[in-house]
Amino acid sequence: MESMIRGICPGGNAGTLPSPMKQRHSEHMRSVSTKQRHRTSLLIIAFLSVGMGLGNHAAADKGGDCDPVLSTMDECVRPLVLSFIVHTSSSSIHRFPTINALAESNIEAINALWKGLGYYSRAARLLEGAKLVVENFDGKLPDDAATLQKEVPGIGRYSAGAICSIAYGKCVPVLDGNVHRLLSRILALHSSPKAKSTTDILWKAAEAIVKGSSNPGAVNQALIELGSTVCTPKNPKCGGCPIKENCAAFTWKMGKNAIKDIEDECGTCDPILEGPKDVTIFPMKVEKKAVPEETDVVCTISWQSQDHVTKYYLLRKRPAHGLLAGLWDFPVVPNVGTSDPKSLEKYALELVSTAFPRLKSEKEDDSPDGDEGEPLHVSSVKVVGSVLHVFSHVKKTFQVVSIMIQGKDSSSSSSSEEATQPPDAIPGKWMDDAQREPDEDEECVKPPAKKKQK
Repeated sequence: MESMIRGICPGGNAGTLPSPMKQRHSEHMRSVSTKQRHRTSLLIIAFLSVGMGLGNHAAADKGGDCDPVLSTMDECVRPLVLSFIVHTSSSSIHRFPTINALAESNIEAINALWKGLGYYSRAARLLEGAKLVVENFDGKLPDDAATLQKEVPGIGRYSAGAICSIAYGKCVPVLDGNVHRLLSRILALHSSPKAKSTTDILWKAAEAIVKGSSNPGAVNQALIELGSTVCTPKNPKCGGCPIKENCAAFTWKMGKNAIKDIEDECGTCDPILEGPKDVTIFPMKVEKKAVPEETDVVCTISWQSQDHVTKYYLLRKRPAHGLLAGLWDFPVVPNVGTSDPKSLEKYALELVSTAFPRLKSEKEDDSPDGDEGEPLHVSSVKVVGSVLHVFSHVKKTFQVVSIMIQGKDSSSSSSSEEATQPPDAIPGKWMDDAQREPDEDEECVKPPAKKKQK
């Protein structure tokens, strides 16, 4: 087996710290024997079988008998909250039992099942990938990881490895955040986690562990579960870890990895400051970049023809690319850089004026009073509060401004039926509290009546 590089002590950056502040480690830890590899594979499979229930979403006694569509859906929602995963996976499988059924759907139906999970771009790529697979691969996901990664949108190296190993029994590796942390400790790798040299080492390690396995899906699942439940970021359960004796970080912590001579010193890793030895030193901690902060004005624009009748709210579809791409929300003025109430109201009114070009002139018009003759105008505008939401790359403060519009657009028909319809907006779509469009039949959205029990 090809040697896998691993280390724990100062590497190319050794000159950045004074010598007394360094902890060193031997170069001999770079290699892993075939015996160690087989032992590790067997132990982690035993861990999954006993502790987690072998193949809780795909693998059985032998690899390759799982529906690849189920594996794909499972990998799409794996990083999300567990309770949501169970709900979403179950609902998705019942709604879309085959990849053809998924491809025939639309993004609104996918998002409806996906709501509450976040990562909506994954839902869009799932649909896009299903359409491509049906069109180019006769509705069957390729069983080659390289082809999956290259040809199917949204499938990267990790997902391709998970699908091919779990669904097709292929000996290909996986490397998600949990496996990254686990292997960093097994190899005692103390280098920048996102550096290409680091990820190359970890992918080689993952490949070596799964290589030649009779059940690669179970091996990969076990690596993921071991990383998420035992080899946790804080307070790892080393005492109950089945592979602790093969873990370089653990043996280093116990003082078993002495350096033989200066020529044997590892040249891969960054320096480690003197202090208590602990496995949580790995993977190497890096300083997180400050997340930019932005303030958006969310305009909840409502309209009703008269009091005590249906109130409609204006929605807009977000652009196809960027934050929350393709989703419907209230009109937004992005990144205004202020929380001053007067300024927020000004931004909101400017948006309203753009959405309703006739608003200003009609407000100043001397039309007669009355419900039908009242021109389109803003009857109230008020800052109602703020909501903080932290995305992965930006921290957003949504300042909510409520704008009530009343009156009638003079460009529309004067019939009593048209008078109850919201004015045209540029762009936008009106929805009522029941999420019905103005011309939608109310009877069509009522839930079916419950059958009477005999």
